[in-house]
Amino acid sequence: MKRIIYTLLLLCIVIFNTSAQKSVGEWSTYLAYYTTTKIAEANNHVYAVADGSLYSYNKEDNSITHYSKQTGLSDSDINFIIFNPEVNTLLITYSNGNIDLLSDSGIYNLSYLLDNSNITDKTINNIYLNKELAYLSTNFGIIVLNMAKKEIKDTYKLNKKVYSVVIDTDHIYAATAAGLIFASLDSNLLDYNEWKNYTLSSSEFGTESIRQIGLFKNNLCFLADPSDKSKTGIYYQESNGTVKNLLKNRDLKQMVIQNNKLITYTYSELYIYSSFTDRDVVNAVVINDIASLKDPNTFWIASGTNGIKGIRKNNNQYEIILENTNDNTKYPKRNYNYFMTMHENKLLVAGGGRGTDRWGRAGTLMEYEDGKWYNFNENEVNNKFRRVRDYTGIAVDPKDPEHYFISSYGEGIVEIKNNEVVQLYDHTNSALTPITYIPGLNPLDYVRIGGVTFDKEGNLWATNCEVTDALKVLKTDGTWASFGFSDFTNAHKVDKITITSNNRKWINADEGILIFDDKGTIDDKSDDESRLYETFSDTNGTIDASGYYCVTEDKNGHVWIGTSRGPIVCTNPGNNINNISASRIVRTNDNGEPYYLLDGEKINAIAVDGGNRKWIATNSSGIFLVSEDGMETISNFTTANSPLPSNQINSLTINQFTGEVFIGTEKGLVSYITDATEGNEDYSDIYAYPNPVRPEHNDRVTIVGLMNDSNVKITDIRGNIIYQGKSAGGTFTWDCRKRGGSRVATGIYLVLAATPEAKESVVTKIMVVK
Repeated sequence: MKRIIYTLLLLCIVIFNTSAQKSVGEWSTYLAYYTTTKIAEANNHVYAVADGSLYSYNKEDNSITHYSKQTGLSDSDINFIIFNPEVNTLLITYSNGNIDLLSDSGIYNLSYLLDNSNITDKTINNIYLNKELAYLSTNFGIIVLNMAKKEIKDTYKLNKKVYSVVIDTDHIYAATAAGLIFASLDSNLLDYNEWKNYTLSSSEFGTESIRQIGLFKNNLCFLADPSDKSKTGIYYQESNGTVKNLLKNRDLKQMVIQNNKLITYTYSELYIYSSFTDRDVVNAVVINDIASLKDPNTFWIASGTNGIKGIRKNNNQYEIILENTNDNTKYPKRNYNYFMTMHENKLLVAGGGRGTDRWGRAGTLMEYEDGKWYNFNENEVNNKFRRVRDYTGIAVDPKDPEHYFISSYGEGIVEIKNNEVVQLYDHTNSALTPITYIPGLNPLDYVRIGGVTFDKEGNLWATNCEVTDALKVLKTDGTWASFGFSDFTNAHKVDKITITSNNRKWINADEGILIFDDKGTIDDKSDDESRLYETFSDTNGTIDASGYYCVTEDKNGHVWIGTSRGPIVCTNPGNNINNISASRIVRTNDNGEPYYLLDGEKINAIAVDGGNRKWIATNSSGIFLVSEDGMETISNFTTANSPLPSNQINSLTINQFTGEVFIGTEKGLVSYITDATEGNEDYSDIYAYPNPVRPEHNDRVTIVGLMNDSNVKITDIRGNIIYQGKSAGGTFTWDCRKRGGSRVATGIYLVLAATPEAKESVVTKIMVVK
């Protein structure tokens, strides 16, 4: 009896310790919700968009809910939301033209505009509601959506950019780039000739400068943005045709007519009109959008980094009823992920980048560990030194996990320790150099560093773009050294540095792959060897890649390179530096014809998991998981079959302890739990999860902590073999089925494991419950 109690107690401890473990095949979404820009009030919720992502505030219980593709949305990067009380539905539009309808019954997708190949420009500029109909102003005309029937009712191809639409009793009006037009609702609105120019008697603005049109107190109202900014403002037309100015302010951003109010605002001031002569002015600090649907005295504001702000008029005073809804520990600061790296269990993200020139992105450094985010405040650097932007890489000090060096494509290298700024290295205090002087440019903004990394001795290596000496190193004694290469002078996009196990430095650039060997003697340059491989040749000829974007060494010491023509692999990286070759992965299709793996695809990143399989990030086709040698595609995840927000994958990194693959896309970060982890040195830290395993767990149990490539057997308590296989690195998964395919009975099962050289032993137990 005591043995049973002890066994159950031990099992409870195991369950407690593994209950929070993510399952193999599980996706997680890590989108930014930092800067709130759009807002819509519904019945019980206030919906908001931050950094292109949707979330809501529950007015009854004050809870916050976040939405993504993983929760059922059809797409990513939202540009408009509006709630229609006629049908109790939230209309969501995306930057690519996709449309979702969110209601109590679920999410309904309308991909009409997204899928319409005859419409190349799918930009949506504004949305106007009229009963159950939503009028979408686009760059080609107007789309009429029946939200009750969940269908497109009409498309008016006006062949001009439409900014805004409004409807009165008899007519529809459209503010376009060519001026104000209108038509009778009784006419054939599909016929372009039925639309006529609408003239206004105003000397202050032309109708082509109208950006929004609305109806307030039965008068047409206009937000005009003429070339003379002193005349930017809100105007309205009286019944006799006279156009009058309601408010002039060059900083006006938008006009909202809702709940019998006309509301307009600048970046910080709110103007609320109950009539043309009665208004309130409220200082709301940060205003990006506003909504007021239910209570005419309550207003909800998209308040930037403060999240959702609620204000209410009470006794002619405006009081704050909600503010600071952001929790910056739960989500990344921005959806930028140009470079990512893991250090033990900590994910580090550099959210910068570069193209033919710099991008101008704020210096974004983000950390994720133990389920929490830490978003570094870029103003710590900006205030102490100067504005630093476009982070391109991160190197973690191998002797101090809280000591980072971050490369910038313009300002040099930032040193951070314990989340505090220590130093900014540029040409004034280091060997880093700015690009060749161009009159009018400040050299402090042109110290372009492509990447940084540490070697095993603790020296920091950096690539310096568009200069004579492209490679720099900060040695452990605090001094700098520089290395120049005759065929790599002034190289434009010198990128990342990969130091392989034989201590050679592989540097990828548009110009090719530079391989450098200092022979372990940084200060003695007499024995240095280097070669720039502008092209590689294999048995099938020259690999004519136009760009080289990443380098990764796998567990066999082979070097994988991402190019504009797919991945290539070097199996002899230890050869004489002038005799290194690389080849493409040649496969055979069903007809016996050879083809190259991902030929023509730009490969932005390659990561190696615990099973030595390759995760390949493409620029347009999602992410591929291929076998160790690349000959078999195990998975291809895209926006169509996964929560990926985009098929453009910028960066990859893998937590080798947990098997979590972090995937940085054009529109944000997601992760996937793979069935491979780094192998352990022994079998002392093995556990299985979930344990017990139930049908609601999809009958899948994962054993982690195995030694690399273990032979694994699952047996019943009598020793009968139920299932066997080989671990992927340190992980093995079992679907609770026998070799014949039938599910096993309820009971306790033993896991036996051994390396090829070791004796087999029981390493853990699993309880299966039907």
